[in-house]
Amino acid sequence: MKRDMIPLAAVIALSALLRVLFLLTLQDTPFYLQHFSDSRLYMQLAEDIVSGDGVAGAFFMSPLYTVLLAEVWTLTGDPAFWMRLLQILFGAGTGAI
Repeated sequence: MKRDMIPLAAVIALSALLRVLFLLTLQDTPFYLQHFSDSRLYMQLAEDIVSGDGVAGAFFMSPLYTVLLAEVWTLTGDPAFWMRLLQILFGAGTGAI
C-alpha cells in the first residue's frame, strides 16, 4: 500500500467501525425493531418480490434497491441486520470516492 493511501484507508476503516458500533447499539431500539416511512414501503415491496407476488403496479421508489433488498432477504431469511450491514459497507466505501 502506498504511503499516501494510509490516511484514506484509516478514514474508511474508522467510518465502518463507528457505523458497526452504532448498529450494534441500535439493535434494541424501536428504530431498529420497527420499520416506518420509506423503510416500511421498501420492506413491503421486497416481501412481495420474495413471496413471488411481484410488485403490484409500477415501482414508485427505486427498483434496484428493492430488488437488492429482496435478494438479501432470500439469502439470509431476514434482511434487517444484513441489509444494514451492507449499507454500512456502502457508506464507508463512499470515503474512497
